[in-house]
Amino acid sequence: MTGFLDSEDKLSALVDDDVLVQPSRNEAGARPSLEALMCRTPVIVSRDTGAGEEIAKFDGGLLFKSGDADELANAIQEIIDHPDEAMARTDKAKAYIEANLSLDKQVGEYEKLYEEAVK
Repeated sequence: MTGFLDSEDKLSALVDDDVLVQPSRNEAGARPSLEALMCRTPVIVSRDTGAGEEIAKFDGGLLFKSGDADELANAIQEIIDHPDEAMARTDKAKAYIEANLSLDKQVGEYEKLYEEAVK
């Protein structure tokens, strides 16, 4: 465990990682996984969380049942055994994030919501 990492150290760690595992039982958001994907790091996320639901929407990574150590180990082994497939999924997810979840894209969506609200 590294403890707190500031922005630069965090990005450096994400770039150097072989995989990011987000094993939460109650994680509402996928931010750590999204950041890892933007650094071209494959992700494994608990499927029964908000983060898992978000990653599943665009097939951004492998999912496992929270608390199932065997399923998690199999997912890690899958990435180790098939790095080209893992990187293809990661690159596809990165492109999705850039096209659909960027700040510019989100601002446009919020503007539409506000325009509809004031009509």
